[in-house]
Amino acid sequence: MIWLSALNGVEGYSSYFDVRELDIRCRNRTCSGLVSGIVGVGSLEFWGDVRVGKEDSVQLLQIYNDDGMIETIPDGVDQQLLQHELLAEVKSLLQGFENAEFTPVPRRWHPGVAEKTQKDCCLAA
Repeated sequence: MIWLSALNGVEGYSSYFDVRELDIRCRNRTCSGLVSGIVGVGSLEFWGDVRVGKEDSVQLLQIYNDDGMIETIPDGVDQQLLQHELLAEVKSLLQGFENAEFTPVPRRWHPGVAEKTQKDCCLAA
């Protein structure tokens, strides 16, 4: 879970991002992919998709609450600021992978073919 800092324009709501799906690929010190999960704002929750790579994007999707009603983001929440914060937090976490030195792992591709090394790193949940 990622606790988001106190956001201006959210009228005192606490906010968080509970990662549920992670599909990130890091190659040549550059990570790209999708991080998805529950975005909580106060007592309300939404689904959030954070895409990083050539074109970064954040999408907040409404979900049904326990009563079968669709949650709506309160008027007091600055959605653009929330999306910006989500993207910034995910990118800051991925910097650790982009800056990491990965030790190549020997991998045999076919019998009789010289071993090659796998230099990519993949994260999936």
